[in-house]
Amino acid sequence: MQQLSKYLNLPSNNNRTYNNDLQDYMFSKEVIENLVRQFETAQLQRQEQNCKQPIKQQKTENQQKTENQQKTENQQKKNKRVSKIYKPYQKDTLFWCFYIMKYGFANYEMEIHNQYFTIEMKEKYNYIEALREQKNKDILKTYKIKPLSDIESDLASNKSGRISLKTFFALCAINGLNVIIVEKRKIYEIQSNSCEPVHIIHKDDTSAWIELDPTEETIVKYRNEYYNVVGFDGGLKAMTSYKLDELVQLAKKFAVHLTEGRKYTKKEVYEMLLKAY
Repeated sequence: MQQLSKYLNLPSNNNRTYNNDLQDYMFSKEVIENLVRQFETAQLQRQEQNCKQPIKQQKTENQQKTENQQKTENQQKKNKRVSKIYKPYQKDTLFWCFYIMKYGFANYEMEIHNQYFTIEMKEKYNYIEALREQKNKDILKTYKIKPLSDIESDLASNKSGRISLKTFFALCAINGLNVIIVEKRKIYEIQSNSCEPVHIIHKDDTSAWIELDPTEETIVKYRNEYYNVVGFDGGLKAMTSYKLDELVQLAKKFAVHLTEGRKYTKKEVYEMLLKAY
């Protein structure tokens, strides 16, 4: 035993009992009961973990519902957003509304400053050259925007310093921009690209301003409730071209008040329309 103790590094005590040292590794009753308790404890922990799993899943579903609800609220806020109106401070407000449509409001706001006159002249002269290209001539022909000489003259030396509505639409057409011009209760519209947004421009006799980020509801309202002018210089036709019912319908689009129950003549309704037009 002493020789074995030498190699195993065990104390060489003849009276040493090995049962105490090896009892943890023997299949005694106590060891087996201890193993059973450990097994039952591990199994119970796994069961508890499995019970918590549906709760975790439920929490994930609740989080998803919250995210979906937030998306819905954000979409509702987007649909209810209020359009911002901006009027360029430069003289040729209609041209600068076009510039904002093409390059974006941020670019206009950050890069123009006091250089607006130089930029305006450069852009206009560049478009005189661009309008002479055959592809752009074909586009203008499609939209019946003519003659080209009028547009060139408008861009080069307009005495008023402001481009005309026809020139504005020519620039929009060759740049593939969709726009609705709102003037009183009339709208002029050009659709150049089905993939692009629709811009809204308001104008009167001397100036124009842009409606930034218009909603779909706003666009539909203008199309359905306002009078859509065909062409760029279109006015009301002669009174004899309309029936009384047609004039009454036009009166609604121009927000002309007609007293309910009263009978109007064509002349009366037509004259009220001329004032509103």
